[in-house]
Amino acid sequence: MTNPADELRTAATTLRDLATRTATTLERHELQWADLTVTSGPDRVSPMVWSQYAAALHPAVGAALAQALDETADSVGQEGGLVEDSTTEALLDTARAINGSEQP
Repeated sequence: MTNPADELRTAATTLRDLATRTATTLERHELQWADLTVTSGPDRVSPMVWSQYAAALHPAVGAALAQALDETADSVGQEGGLVEDSTTEALLDTARAINGSEQP
């Protein structure tokens, strides 16, 4: 049986590896994420999805991450905006990455 820390590390490693592979592919082909499209007919272009990365980020993963971000936001709000531990800082970094914003 694995322990929770191992599960967290494995998930983080998997996501990091998939994100790196996707970023490397984009860089090699000088593409932006929004440039990845497929043509499904005349004048019908839709976004292409990198299957392994998308599978890792199944909607359930997004929902769980959103829940963790909401709970962390509530906690930070109750603390007057203070970020007091590394987990909160990591989730704040994640939120900033999602939001496309820089750290202050």
